[in-house]
Amino acid sequence: YQAEMGDRLAVLGINMAEPKTAIVPFVLQNGLRFPILLDESGAIAASYGVTGLPTSLILDRSGVVRERVTGAMTRDTLARRVERLL
Repeated sequence: YQAEMGDRLAVLGINMAEPKTAIVPFVLQNGLRFPILLDESGAIAASYGVTGLPTSLILDRSGVVRERVTGAMTRDTLARRVERLL
């Protein structure tokens, strides 16, 4: 979806409480092509009130959380939620 949207969308992954050595194989195995940030202490997750994984947050251009999805999300679900904000 990131590739389709170009510069209209930025996708970031945040890995919580795992070292980089565990993340790299997962990224390669799943063909992820967006940046994965590290939250080894859990501080980022706590600041956004993340209580379950995976959690997806959709922020507007001002950085305000507009959508929160706990659990897996398909590409189509993501597209519907993002397009409402564009």
